[in-house]
Amino acid sequence: MMKCYQEMKYQLKSLRVGATHVTKKEYGLITEARETACWDRVFETTLYQKYGSEYCTGLMIIE
Repeated sequence: MMKCYQEMKYQLKSLRVGATHVTKKEYGLITEARETACWDRVFETTLYQKYGSEYCTGLMIIE
């Protein structure tokens, strides 16, 4: 079962020191991409482009 935004944000904070950068909009784009298999909009996000390690960790958390 996929985790909600708040659960993902909490787990990211517990794994990282400092701020997390994922936004609700980016979370929504990721969940949409998982359903449609179209990741283009996700690849344009700040999370993906500047905080790739957080993006990858977030993907592992929500699965």
